Amino acid sequence: QRRLLSGELDRTTNILECQRLREAAGSVEGLEIHASVPLFVGARWLGVMNLASPGPSSLSDEQLRLLSAIGHQVSVAVERARLYEQVKTRRVVEQETLLRLSQTLIGLNEPRAVLQAAARTAQQALQGDYISLMIPDPTGRWLVLEGGAGWEPELYGRYRVAVETWREGHVFRTGEPFQQPDVQSGAPFPCP
Repeated sequence: QRRLLSGELDRTTNILECQRLREAAGSVEGLEIHASVPLFVGARWLGVMNLASPGPSSLSDEQLRLLSAIGHQVSVAVERARLYEQVKTRRVVEQETLLRLSQTLIGLNEPRAVLQAAARTAQQALQGDYISLMIPDPTGRWLVLEGGAGWEPELYGRYRVAVETWREGHVFRTGEPFQQPDVQSGAPFPCP
């Protein structure tokens, strides 16, 4: 493990003299070989798997390859389990957010109140600075800001974007989500 932490261990290796075996509690009688396998997925180090075994010589290249393959399988399984737990946790948070929103919306009868409640929930769940809910006007040519979070109150019902030319209009026309990862990149991103 010391070799892993120092960056010396990047492949399966035989360690002929192991200080940890000498210091181990319990019987280590007959144990003479210590092999270590780095556990990693991609560039992410997970740990080390050790093998202590009796015998007068080191493991063969074939045995080291098998130990390395086992270590790789362990690494993949550990990473898969970690990712599963992450997804499961996110799903619980998503479900709780949607349940809270549903419970809030049940008691609301006015469209703008519904939109504002939805915007606040989205803002809290996604930690967004601005959330806008835009509804088409009667002509279908404009999307009007009818609900949101982070906007000046006087913009509701007044601020609008053209369905034919703005990104929001493209999303409305195509039904496809849009994301601009860096709004500060200099690419045009019209907003009030």
